[in-house]
Amino acid sequence: MKKIYTVAKYAKSIMLAAVMTASALTTVNAQEADNTTYAPAEANSWWRGEEVTGKEQQVYVYNVGAGIFVTTDNTPTEKNIDNAALWTLSNNQFSYGDYHIKMWSAAGAGRDWYTATNKDEATVFNFVTGDTQDRGFSYKLSKTEGWFMVLFTRYFNVEKDKYTAAKTKSEYNDFLFISPEQKEAYSTYSALYKEASELTSNEKISTSLLNQLKDVLTSTATANYDTYYANKSTLQNIIEEIKTYLNSTSTGIDNINATSSAKAEAIYSVNGVRNAQLNKGLNIVKMSDGSVKKIMIK
Repeated sequence: MKKIYTVAKYAKSIMLAAVMTASALTTVNAQEADNTTYAPAEANSWWRGEEVTGKEQQVYVYNVGAGIFVTTDNTPTEKNIDNAALWTLSNNQFSYGDYHIKMWSAAGAGRDWYTATNKDEATVFNFVTGDTQDRGFSYKLSKTEGWFMVLFTRYFNVEKDKYTAAKTKSEYNDFLFISPEQKEAYSTYSALYKEASELTSNEKISTSLLNQLKDVLTSTATANYDTYYANKSTLQNIIEEIKTYLNSTSTGIDNINATSSAKAEAIYSVNGVRNAQLNKGLNIVKMSDGSVKKIMIK
């Protein structure tokens, strides 16, 4: 009977080891399978139009339909705000150095219309509320000209690779005015998001804190200028919390490495769950030479 009991006990231990190994492999594979790529909100979805406030307002002029910024180049293709002109908006006129945004009709008759960004006299536009929804304040830049009470209205417009004077309203003549402060806010948000996303590869972070970080990255990936301050605070808080955790938590790996020529590669619980540090109870530590150590933390 004693022999049977010993064999049974041995078989039980073998089965337990197999379960632990399978569980550990499952955990490692699950971690390797998490290849989620986290990226901040695209700049062009971030922008929110700001209200015209009066004289000497500094703005980047963004066309909603084409997704471009108005520059001194008469080919409207610039999508990067870093390369865009920062226009001075004053008395419904736009200037950038000697350049102006212009729209006019031949002899003021309202028949044949022209558009340009050049060094001629600036056009005084009428600002009409745009049709764009949920992007802050949007405006259309309109001009009305004609003779003998026959008047024609046109809208400064983007049509493929040129500026035009459109007869009808559309998103291609909807514009957002973006301040330098909003541009700077996007840079700050993007930098914080990148810093937070890089922490997802830190194996010393606890599982619960890592999940919290991933939730924050998911929720702030759809940020815009309207939600900037809330998202900025959320990102700063999670970054600070993780840094505090990393600075105050000892994994115990350094102590293990100090007593062996082999280095600790991974720490598992008795259930096969991979941990970032030694936890209370029995810890299974896989070493770089293939050996396994069992460490009890009281």
